[in-house]
Amino acid sequence: MNYFVFIYSMLLMKKFSILILVLLLVPTSSYVATSVSKISCSMQVISVANKKKVVTSGSIFYDKTTKNMISRIQNPTEVVQIFEDDGTTITYIVSSNTVSSKEVKGNISVNNVIRFAIDGNLEDMGLRKGGFTLKSSKTENGILIRNFSPPSSLSSRMSNIELAVSAGKPIYLSLQAKDKKYLSKTFYTDYINIFGLNVPQKITDISYVYNGKFKDSTITKTTFSQFKTNESVDNFFTNFKV
Repeated sequence: MNYFVFIYSMLLMKKFSILILVLLLVPTSSYVATSVSKISCSMQVISVANKKKVVTSGSIFYDKTTKNMISRIQNPTEVVQIFEDDGTTITYIVSSNTVSSKEVKGNISVNNVIRFAIDGNLEDMGLRKGGFTLKSSKTENGILIRNFSPPSSLSSRMSNIELAVSAGKPIYLSLQAKDKKYLSKTFYTDYINIFGLNVPQKITDISYVYNGKFKDSTITKTTFSQFKTNESVDNFFTNFKV
Protein backbone atom coordinates (compact mmCIF):
# COMPACT_ATOMS: atom_id res chain seq x y z
CA MET A 1 0.00 0.00 0.00
CA ASN A 2 1.54 3.36 -0.97
CA TYR A 3 1.88 6.29 1.45
CA PHE A 4 -1.05 8.23 0.05
CA VAL A 5 -3.50 5.35 0.25
CA PHE A 6 -2.38 4.52 3.79
CA ILE A 7 -2.72 8.02 5.17
CA TYR A 8 -5.91 8.96 3.43
CA SER A 9 -7.60 5.68 4.20
CA MET A 10 -7.01 6.77 7.78
CA LEU A 11 -8.09 10.34 7.22
CA LEU A 12 -11.29 9.35 5.47
CA MET A 13 -12.09 6.26 7.55
CA LYS A 14 -12.44 5.42 11.22
CA LYS A 15 -10.89 7.99 13.47
CA PHE A 16 -10.55 10.77 11.03
CA SER A 17 -13.91 9.93 9.61
CA ILE A 18 -16.02 7.96 12.10
CA LEU A 19 -15.56 10.92 14.43
CA ILE A 20 -12.62 12.01 12.93
CA LEU A 21 -12.35 13.37 16.41
CA VAL A 22 -12.20 16.93 17.44
CA LEU A 23 -8.82 18.27 18.47
CA LEU A 24 -9.36 20.70 21.21
CA LEU A 25 -9.20 24.39 21.36
CA VAL A 26 -11.46 25.69 24.08
CA PRO A 27 -12.20 29.42 23.83
CA THR A 28 -12.00 31.22 27.16
CA SER A 29 -13.95 34.39 26.39
CA SER A 30 -16.23 36.09 23.87
CA TYR A 31 -13.26 38.29 22.95
CA VAL A 32 -11.52 35.28 21.43
CA ALA A 33 -14.29 34.66 18.91
CA THR A 34 -14.03 38.20 17.54
CA SER A 35 -10.25 38.71 17.78
CA VAL A 36 -9.25 35.62 15.77
CA SER A 37 -10.95 35.27 12.40
CA LYS A 38 -8.22 33.29 10.61
CA ILE A 39 -5.73 30.78 11.93
CA SER A 40 -3.18 28.31 10.55
CA CYS A 41 -0.52 25.96 11.87
CA SER A 42 2.00 23.36 10.78
CA MET A 43 1.10 19.72 11.30
CA GLN A 44 3.10 16.49 11.52
CA VAL A 45 1.42 13.09 11.71
CA ILE A 46 3.32 9.92 12.64
CA SER A 47 1.37 6.67 12.24
CA VAL A 48 2.50 3.19 13.20
CA ALA A 49 0.53 0.11 12.09
CA ASN A 50 1.58 -3.46 11.30
CA LYS A 51 5.14 -2.51 12.30
CA LYS A 52 5.20 0.14 9.55
CA LYS A 53 5.80 3.82 10.25
CA VAL A 54 4.45 6.57 8.02
CA VAL A 55 5.23 10.27 8.52
CA THR A 56 3.24 13.03 6.87
CA SER A 57 3.59 16.78 7.22
CA GLY A 58 1.58 19.76 6.13
CA SER A 59 -0.53 22.66 7.34
CA ILE A 60 -4.05 23.47 8.52
CA PHE A 61 -5.93 26.66 7.58
CA TYR A 62 -9.27 28.05 8.75
CA ASP A 63 -11.23 31.20 7.90
CA LYS A 64 -14.21 31.90 10.14
CA THR A 65 -15.97 33.79 7.35
CA THR A 66 -16.02 30.94 4.80
CA LYS A 67 -16.37 28.18 7.46
CA ASN A 68 -14.09 25.93 5.40
CA MET A 69 -11.19 24.02 6.94
CA ILE A 70 -8.26 23.42 4.59
CA SER A 71 -5.66 20.71 5.11
CA ARG A 72 -2.57 20.81 2.91
CA ILE A 73 -0.41 17.67 3.04
CA GLN A 74 3.00 18.29 1.47
CA ASN A 75 4.85 15.09 2.32
CA PRO A 76 4.97 12.30 1.18
CA THR A 77 2.30 13.23 -1.40
CA GLU A 78 0.90 16.72 -1.99
CA VAL A 79 -2.82 16.68 -1.30
CA VAL A 80 -5.28 19.44 -0.40
CA GLN A 81 -8.48 18.62 1.50
CA ILE A 82 -11.42 20.94 2.10
CA PHE A 83 -13.61 20.11 5.10
CA GLU A 84 -16.82 22.05 4.49
CA ASP A 85 -19.17 23.10 7.27
CA ASP A 86 -21.97 20.84 6.02
CA GLY A 87 -19.84 17.69 6.45
CA THR A 88 -18.56 17.37 2.88
CA THR A 89 -14.89 16.51 2.39
CA ILE A 90 -13.29 17.40 -0.96
CA THR A 91 -9.88 15.90 -1.72
CA TYR A 92 -7.61 17.29 -4.43
CA ILE A 93 -4.57 15.18 -5.41
CA VAL A 94 -2.07 17.62 -6.89
CA SER A 95 0.17 15.16 -8.78
CA SER A 96 -2.70 13.60 -10.73
CA ASN A 97 -4.87 16.74 -10.80
CA THR A 98 -7.86 14.71 -9.63
CA VAL A 99 -10.70 15.55 -7.26
CA SER A 100 -12.91 13.35 -5.11
CA SER A 101 -15.74 14.27 -2.78
CA LYS A 102 -17.04 12.40 0.23
CA GLU A 103 -19.87 13.47 2.50
CA VAL A 104 -19.58 12.45 6.14
CA LYS A 105 -22.66 13.70 7.94
CA GLY A 106 -22.54 13.67 11.71
CA ASN A 107 -18.76 13.37 11.84
CA ILE A 108 -16.21 15.72 13.37
CA SER A 109 -12.81 16.10 11.77
CA VAL A 110 -9.63 16.08 13.76
CA ASN A 111 -8.67 19.00 11.59
CA ASN A 112 -11.79 20.88 12.69
CA VAL A 113 -10.16 21.76 16.00
CA ILE A 114 -9.44 25.29 14.84
CA ARG A 115 -12.91 25.73 13.38
CA PHE A 116 -14.57 24.73 16.64
CA ALA A 117 -12.16 26.85 18.66
CA ILE A 118 -12.90 30.06 16.81
CA ASP A 119 -16.62 29.34 16.49
CA GLY A 120 -16.88 28.52 20.21
CA ASN A 121 -18.19 24.95 19.85
CA LEU A 122 -15.56 23.02 21.78
CA GLU A 123 -17.06 22.84 25.26
CA ASP A 124 -18.29 19.38 24.30
CA MET A 125 -15.71 18.67 21.57
CA GLY A 126 -18.34 19.60 18.99
CA LEU A 127 -20.24 16.40 19.74
CA ARG A 128 -23.65 18.04 20.07
CA LYS A 129 -23.12 19.86 16.80
CA GLY A 130 -22.38 16.46 15.27
CA GLY A 131 -25.69 15.07 16.53
CA PHE A 132 -24.42 13.31 19.67
CA THR A 133 -26.59 13.39 22.83
CA LEU A 134 -25.30 13.81 26.40
CA LYS A 135 -26.46 10.85 28.50
CA SER A 136 -24.40 11.13 31.72
CA SER A 137 -22.01 13.45 33.53
CA LYS A 138 -19.89 13.15 36.69
CA THR A 139 -16.80 14.65 38.32
CA GLU A 140 -13.92 12.55 39.65
CA ASN A 141 -10.83 14.13 41.24
CA GLY A 142 -11.59 17.43 39.58
CA ILE A 143 -12.02 15.87 36.12
CA LEU A 144 -15.39 16.23 34.37
CA ILE A 145 -16.36 12.98 32.64
CA ARG A 146 -19.24 12.98 30.16
CA ASN A 147 -20.73 10.18 28.06
CA PHE A 148 -22.56 10.75 24.76
CA SER A 149 -24.83 8.64 22.57
CA PRO A 150 -24.24 8.76 18.80
CA PRO A 151 -26.82 10.02 16.27
CA SER A 152 -28.95 7.38 14.54
CA SER A 153 -26.76 7.58 11.43
CA LEU A 154 -23.78 6.26 13.44
CA SER A 155 -25.55 4.04 15.98
CA SER A 156 -24.79 0.86 14.03
CA ARG A 157 -21.06 1.52 14.37
CA MET A 158 -20.72 2.93 17.88
CA SER A 159 -22.53 3.03 21.21
CA ASN A 160 -20.73 5.47 23.47
CA ILE A 161 -18.29 8.39 23.43
CA GLU A 162 -16.56 9.30 26.69
CA LEU A 163 -14.99 12.74 27.11
CA ALA A 164 -12.78 13.84 30.02
CA VAL A 165 -12.06 17.52 30.69
CA SER A 166 -9.57 18.91 33.24
CA ALA A 167 -9.47 22.61 34.14
CA GLY A 168 -11.52 23.41 31.05
CA LYS A 169 -9.19 21.46 28.76
CA PRO A 170 -10.25 18.18 27.12
CA ILE A 171 -7.63 15.53 27.88
CA TYR A 172 -9.18 12.23 26.78
CA LEU A 173 -11.84 10.90 24.45
CA SER A 174 -12.80 7.30 23.74
CA LEU A 175 -15.14 5.66 21.26
CA GLN A 176 -16.86 2.30 21.90
CA ALA A 177 -18.59 -0.04 19.48
CA LYS A 178 -21.99 -1.67 19.99
CA ASP A 179 -20.35 -4.62 21.75
CA LYS A 180 -18.57 -2.21 24.16
CA LYS A 181 -15.17 -2.87 22.61
CA TYR A 182 -13.03 0.24 22.24
CA LEU A 183 -12.66 1.54 18.71
CA SER A 184 -10.30 4.31 19.73
CA LYS A 185 -8.75 6.23 22.59
CA THR A 186 -7.39 9.75 22.13
CA PHE A 187 -5.19 11.79 24.49
CA TYR A 188 -4.70 15.58 24.24
CA THR A 189 -1.58 17.12 25.80
CA ASP A 190 0.95 19.95 25.76
CA TYR A 191 -1.51 22.84 25.65
CA ILE A 192 -0.51 26.30 24.48
CA ASN A 193 -2.50 29.53 24.81
CA ILE A 194 -3.03 31.55 21.65
CA PHE A 195 -5.01 34.78 22.17
CA GLY A 196 -7.05 33.02 24.85
CA LEU A 197 -7.43 29.73 22.97
CA ASN A 198 -6.14 26.64 24.78
CA VAL A 199 -4.63 24.48 22.05
CA PRO A 200 -3.34 20.90 22.49
CA GLN A 201 -0.12 20.76 20.52
CA LYS A 202 0.09 16.98 20.77
CA ILE A 203 -2.62 14.39 20.14
CA THR A 204 -2.07 10.65 20.53
CA ASP A 205 -4.72 8.40 19.04
CA ILE A 206 -4.94 4.64 19.40
CA SER A 207 -7.36 2.99 16.95
CA TYR A 208 -8.19 -0.67 17.47
CA VAL A 209 -8.82 -3.20 14.72
CA TYR A 210 -10.99 -6.27 15.48
CA ASN A 211 -11.62 -9.45 13.56
CA GLY A 212 -13.82 -11.35 15.97
CA LYS A 213 -11.32 -10.61 18.71
CA PHE A 214 -8.66 -7.94 19.19
CA LYS A 215 -6.29 -8.07 16.26
CA ASP A 216 -4.10 -4.98 16.05
CA SER A 217 -3.94 -1.27 16.69
CA THR A 218 -2.79 1.86 14.89
CA ILE A 219 -1.04 4.55 16.90
CA THR A 220 -1.16 8.04 15.44
CA LYS A 221 0.69 11.00 16.95
CA THR A 222 -0.21 14.46 15.65
CA THR A 223 1.84 17.53 16.52
CA PHE A 224 0.81 21.13 15.80
CA SER A 225 3.24 24.07 15.78
CA GLN A 226 4.01 27.47 14.21
CA PHE A 227 0.57 28.97 14.78
CA LYS A 228 -0.39 32.10 12.86
CA THR A 229 -3.50 34.29 13.12
CA ASN A 230 -5.42 36.83 11.05
CA GLU A 231 -3.16 38.86 8.69
CA SER A 232 -0.29 36.39 9.11
CA VAL A 233 -2.33 33.54 7.56
CA ASP A 234 -1.76 32.65 3.89
CA ASN A 235 -5.00 33.68 2.12
CA PHE A 236 -4.25 31.45 -0.86
CA PHE A 237 -5.24 28.39 1.15
CA THR A 238 -8.03 29.93 3.21
CA ASN A 239 -9.67 30.80 -0.13
CA PHE A 240 -8.62 27.60 -1.92
CA LYS A 241 -11.07 26.30 -4.54
CA VAL A 242 -11.05 23.16 -6.71
